[in-house]
Amino acid sequence: MNAFEIGKFISELRKEKALTQKELAEKLNVTDKAVSKWETGRSAPDIALLTALSEILGVTVVDIITVVLNVRNKLKMNLFLMY
Repeated sequence: MNAFEIGKFISELRKEKALTQKELAEKLNVTDKAVSKWETGRSAPDIALLTALSEILGVTVVDIITVVLNVRNKLKMNLFLMY
């Protein structure tokens, strides 16, 4: 999984909702540092947060998971093309 792509998606949605990292963090009961790590690709949100995260950002859990699957498919295709 490419945490950077997921983080980029979260960042874009957060900004569309005019939320700061701190405001999103408070809604999810996590630190703003955790949100920063997600958005920079240094980590990804815990699966237990996906429902709340999707509701806050106005997307479905499926939308978030689709980002994960698209990244995996791109990686597989790149590996396939290498050989």
